[in-house]
Amino acid sequence: MTVPAGLTVVEGSLGDSADDFDRVLTRGPSVVAIGKFDGVHRGHQQLLVRTLAEARRHVLQPGVVTFDVHPGEVLHRRQHRYLALQAERLALLKAAKMEFVVLLHSTPELFAMPPEAFVDALVAAIDCKMIVVGANFRFGKGAAGTPDTLRSISARHGTRVVTQGLLPDNATAVSSTRIRRELAAGRVRDVAALLGRPLSVSGTLQVAGQGPWTVTVPAEQALPVAGAYEGELGLRDHDGQWTRRPVVVRTPSAGTRLTLDGLTDLPSVEPPHTVRLTFTASHR
Repeated sequence: MTVPAGLTVVEGSLGDSADDFDRVLTRGPSVVAIGKFDGVHRGHQQLLVRTLAEARRHVLQPGVVTFDVHPGEVLHRRQHRYLALQAERLALLKAAKMEFVVLLHSTPELFAMPPEAFVDALVAAIDCKMIVVGANFRFGKGAAGTPDTLRSISARHGTRVVTQGLLPDNATAVSSTRIRRELAAGRVRDVAALLGRPLSVSGTLQVAGQGPWTVTVPAEQALPVAGAYEGELGLRDHDGQWTRRPVVVRTPSAGTRLTLDGLTDLPSVEPPHTVRLTFTASHR
């Protein structure tokens, strides 16, 4: 797992020894945002802005509590397609000025915890004086816990709960589900508006004989529906400098290999080579 410089990342299971979380506990009292943060979209960014504001107001350490694996993979036993893979998600949280991230191990035991047991274990593991959640936040066994439940239980520990709406600029609420609908329709401009940035994916640049250049991305990466898209290829040359080239990206109906058209004046790199692809518009 790639961790951005200056960001403390701790992994553990609630109910385990507090030693698993000592790198957070030794930082001092904190305010944490809790959520899945899939994509770190504009709705999530509202939570992070509020978390940072509360941290500065109350002199607390700002951080995030999230999951190492999307809960749906455990609860529904199906592979999740991520809007941002782990390395990008951590980089985005660091860019939002979060100082630490707690990655809870997604296990059946975690999601079977009653709401009260979840909160008691969380507060015992992390010295959080304030918790920030979205208005639609649910937690505990059967998603029985609501923000009001969280507020009631947390008050026993002297921890304040703040609810933040996910309505940037008074627009319609942003959600990962809504972004996936736009991806399924190939509307990558709308995806960018909801994410707060164009959709970007990392992959491996390859070429087969005299065939086209291709980029293979991880199977868990969410992609736009099969079609052609305007985009940008980013790669590092031998000197470590980033080079960017406009391309047409063709996404497949099945599989994870993307085909690149219009790739010219490519720096001398030897495939396979790790690159970054950005989707900017539908190709016409």
